[in-house]
Amino acid sequence: RVFITGATNGIGLAAAQSLASQGALVDLLCRNPERGAQVSDELTRLSPSGYQSATVVADMADLSQLRSELERYTTDTGPVDILLNNAGVVMTRRALTVDGFETSFAVNHLAPFLITGLLMPNLLDAEAARVVTVSSHAHTFVKGMNFGDLHSAARYRTFDAYGQSKLANLLFNLELST
Repeated sequence: RVFITGATNGIGLAAAQSLASQGALVDLLCRNPERGAQVSDELTRLSPSGYQSATVVADMADLSQLRSELERYTTDTGPVDILLNNAGVVMTRRALTVDGFETSFAVNHLAPFLITGLLMPNLLDAEAARVVTVSSHAHTFVKGMNFGDLHSAARYRTFDAYGQSKLANLLFNLELST
């Protein structure tokens, strides 16, 4: 079983299609319920077993909604072998989420951190679970974590905010791997 965020387009969709066609049970998290249903139907057609993907509908910029929907999923689902944290965003202007966090940092780092934590019991139930977080070379845009201004309140620059979120992902995955 593979759980993928951002599986309705781009890299996430390509990964979901490929994995489903190879027989993986692919579940997805998406923001748009209609697009999620379309992708779920497509994955069912690609799946040799005809597996109907579970679709979790939640906005990664709303951590309480994400928590609520994932708690339902984790209760109804057995072991998860692979978590693919793929969804992300680049904001050209500073915006805050409903939780008051800078959007790039919230969607690119806080949401995958929360998803990983909520799915951890299901991951630990799998024989050899893996957590994969899609990143980029953007962590090189910053010289380190700006812990004094994680939400870019003092000064917002698109690539600094994005780079900091990607560096946070790398640091989290490094810690997770130990």
